[in-house]
Amino acid sequence: MYDVLNEGGIIVDGKVVKNILRLVIVSILILVTFSIVISILLFKNARPSTQSVISKLELISTANEIAPSAQEVSAVDLYDSRLPKVPVNECSSEGWPIDITFSRKYDVTLCSQLDDSDYQAVYIDIDKYLRVAKNGSVQVSCDKGTKWQEYETDVISSEDFLYWMAIHEAPGMTGYSIKEMIDRIENGASVIHSAFSYGNEIYFVKDDIGVYLIPHMLNKIESIWIDGQRMTITSKCHPYIISEKTVQTFYKLLVSNSIASQDKIERDYASKMEWFRRNNTVISTVE
Repeated sequence: MYDVLNEGGIIVDGKVVKNILRLVIVSILILVTFSIVISILLFKNARPSTQSVISKLELISTANEIAPSAQEVSAVDLYDSRLPKVPVNECSSEGWPIDITFSRKYDVTLCSQLDDSDYQAVYIDIDKYLRVAKNGSVQVSCDKGTKWQEYETDVISSEDFLYWMAIHEAPGMTGYSIKEMIDRIENGASVIHSAFSYGNEIYFVKDDIGVYLIPHMLNKIESIWIDGQRMTITSKCHPYIISEKTVQTFYKLLVSNSIASQDKIERDYASKMEWFRRNNTVISTVE
């Protein structure tokens, strides 16, 4: 045992000094160890592993190889590569109607009735009724169905029609896929065309499956049609404003042309009206 005289003149036992020094050294070691552990953990979390970095680089490289630049992707590339490539400055999305379409895949009632009738398609708009007979002739009435006469059509080659679809951004053709349409063309479907007033024209794609109507409207008008694949109702504007009287007229035309019986028409009409109201489609009672 020995004593130490500190600066303040106080006698301190030597063992006490040793214990204090030991405590200080242990505290320093603990603090240094703790700091090193924290530093290692922070460094590990902040820096990804080499394998992780390589994986991310490989993914980025692969994605760049698969996805072309935005400038190289045109609208038609997103739909079907069999459509001809056209200059971007020729493409236009104008002319497609504002429509609600009931596809045959989900709503078969009227399409099935049409299959059993003498007609392949029926269409009405502001100034005409139109129907396509089983023999493919296009008949038009301008007096609400009292008299019908065959309407002038011109034949369109498959090449010209595909080019037309590419220019007019065919995805606007609702209720049917571009792939299915091109398949029909490649399998021998023929295409005819008629021009009408109000900047309206209609393409008719015909084959053993039936007739598919493609109205193209530079001026939006209200119209309704049914063909082998869908029932479509167009509006002058969006949100949709559909005239109930026009819908009623269309259903009456289906009955007068023996396409569907009165009881089936009434049921289908009621279900369509219910759908419009349920989906917040505005029904106008004025023509």
